[in-house]
Amino acid sequence: MHHIECMLSLPKHPIFIHCTKDQIKQVLLNLTKNALDSMTTGGILRLSVTKDDHHCTIKVKDTGTGIPPEQLKKIFHPFFTSKDTGTGLGLMVCKRIVEMYGGTISIESIVNKGTEVSVKLPLSHG
Repeated sequence: MHHIECMLSLPKHPIFIHCTKDQIKQVLLNLTKNALDSMTTGGILRLSVTKDDHHCTIKVKDTGTGIPPEQLKKIFHPFFTSKDTGTGLGLMVCKRIVEMYGGTISIESIVNKGTEVSVKLPLSHG
């Protein structure tokens, strides 16, 4: 769709985290929608899931327009948006959900190169 190639990298075995299905789905929908919106002339969307001894890391990476440093500082603030029709609540909601489960969310971006969002959540032990 819109000349965007999607690449998915998943582990061979399931990774269990303590989070509700609907909430992690909300986080991923928000992040992928932002990524797709940033690639107005096509690009590559990469989604990957990895784990270490204690955490699962989900990365959403795009080759879109990127986020200028001055906007990156405000990205998780309520009602901050760079979109014409955005509410400025999507990333704030993502951050709240991730932190509610003891995780972290971080964003790295380079203007005209793209953005990578990393969501790190603790593994479920049982």
